Amino acid sequence: KDLDQSRQLAPPPPPPPPPQDEPVEESETRTSEREEGSREDSGGVPEKMYGVVDDGRGPFGGEWRPITDLGKDDWVIYLRIQKTGSQTFWQTLQQAFDGRVWGRNRMCQRGLFCGHRCASVADDQITEILKSRLKARPQAGAAHRSHPRAPPRAPTRPTRAGRHLLASRPDPDQCSLVFRGHVNWQDYLRGFKEVWAKQALVWATEPSESLVPPGAPLPRVFYLTFLREPVGRAVSEFRHITEGLVAQFGPHTFGAAWDYNFTFDPKAPIEEKRRVGTFSAWLRCPACRVGSANRMTRFLGSGTGTGELTAEEDALSRGANAKAEAVARRAELIEKAGKKPGPEIDDQVLEAVRGAVARAGERMLGVARARLTGCAFVGLMERYEDSMLVLKRTFPSSLKGMTSFASSPHAKGKGPERPISAGELASLRELNALDVVLYAHAAELFEARLTSMRDALPPAIATLAFKSDSKAKGNQRAFFRLS
Repeated sequence: KDLDQSRQLAPPPPPPPPPQDEPVEESETRTSEREEGSREDSGGVPEKMYGVVDDGRGPFGGEWRPITDLGKDDWVIYLRIQKTGSQTFWQTLQQAFDGRVWGRNRMCQRGLFCGHRCASVADDQITEILKSRLKARPQAGAAHRSHPRAPPRAPTRPTRAGRHLLASRPDPDQCSLVFRGHVNWQDYLRGFKEVWAKQALVWATEPSESLVPPGAPLPRVFYLTFLREPVGRAVSEFRHITEGLVAQFGPHTFGAAWDYNFTFDPKAPIEEKRRVGTFSAWLRCPACRVGSANRMTRFLGSGTGTGELTAEEDALSRGANAKAEAVARRAELIEKAGKKPGPEIDDQVLEAVRGAVARAGERMLGVARARLTGCAFVGLMERYEDSMLVLKRTFPSSLKGMTSFASSPHAKGKGPERPISAGELASLRELNALDVVLYAHAAELFEARLTSMRDALPPAIATLAFKSDSKAKGNQRAFFRLS
C-alpha cells in the first residue's frame, strides 16, 4: 500500500546545481591509494575519505558500472534507511548474494541489528566478520610476513587468547556483506577507522592475534542504498511506529520508534495513546524530528551518530520547546492576580539558531549528495522492480543466480487510520525540504544509471525485467521473476 501511494505522488522539482565547494576527487584508484582524512563534524564537507566521495567525477556518478572485480578484502554495505522498502531488500541480499568470494559456501549471515547510536555495533560487526576468518591463517606470523612492511618472523601458533577467539567464533567464514542494521554512514566510517586502529595496536604487541596486517589501508567499500519520496516515507514511518508496531508486537509498543520516543508508555492504555499520538502531535514533537524531518539526508550526510540530531538541530528543538513552554507559563501566570510573568525566550536568539540550522543543513545536504553519488547502487522505492534489476546487473557474478525476489511487508496496523490533512502534508514537506532535494538528485542518478546500463548490455539481456508473478493481498508476499 505504501509503495502504491508513493508511486502516485508527483515527482519532486529538479535539484539545484551542486555547491561550488563540494568535494572533487579525480582519482579512480582503489582506496589503498587514497589518503584518509576528513572534517567529520556536521559543519564540513569531507574533502577526502575512504570509499567514494565526489559528485559525478568518481568511479560511479551517473554512469552504471558493474562490480566485476569484487575481492575477498572488499566490503559491501547496505545503508538501510527506515521505510524505504528495506526489509525486502536486505532479505533478498541475504538469500541471493553469493558469498564464495569471502569463503562462504552457504547463505550470508544476518548480522547485528541497531537503530540508534550504532558506532559500537558497527565496530562489533566488522570485528566479528574479521574474527570469523581466523582459521584461514592459524599461523598469523607467517601470514603477516607477506606484507612488505612486516618484519621477518618465524611462523607461530596462536596464543591462548587467539585459540579462544578461534574456538568461540559464532559463525565461521562470514561474508563482508552488512545489511541488517539501520546504521548510518558516519557510524560505519568510525567503525572501520576504530577497528583498523585497534588492530594496529594489537599487531605491535601480539602479532599472532591481529586481525589486520600491519599498515593495511582501510578496505574498499561498496555502499548500497534505497531512497523514497520524502513525504510518503515520513507518513509511512508515522504509521509504522504507531499502529504498525501494535500489529507486530502488541499495544505496549505504540510510539516506540528506533531512535526516539513518541508517546511511548508501556503502562498507558492503547485508547489514551491513540488520543494523544496524533499525526499533528508527531509533527510538533521535538524528539521526533529525527524521523519526521530529513531522515535520509541526515542518514547519509550527518557527522553525528545514527539517530542523532545535529548540534544545531538539537539547539533549535530545545529552544523552540522552551519558547512554547514560556509562552504557556506566561499565559497561566497572567490569569492569576498578583503574579509577575516569567521571561520569554528571545525571538532574536531563536532566529539566529534557525539561521545556523539552515547553513548546517545545506552543508549536510552537500555531503549527502556527494556520498549518494559515490554509492555503487542507488535504488528508488517507487521504481522497485527496476531498482532490483540494476542491483542484479551491478553485481553480475555475486547475484548471477538472482532470478526472482519476494516482497517482505511489515504487518499493517488494524487500528483507526485517521486522514492526514492537506495542511499537515504541506508542513511535512516543508520539514523535509533537504530530503526533497536529495531525492531529486537520487532520481536523476537512478535514471542516468538505468539508461547507461540498458545501452551497455546486449539487446537480449537489456530487455529482461523483473515482473510481478502474483498479486499480493493485504500483508501477503508478492513475487517478481526475471523475464
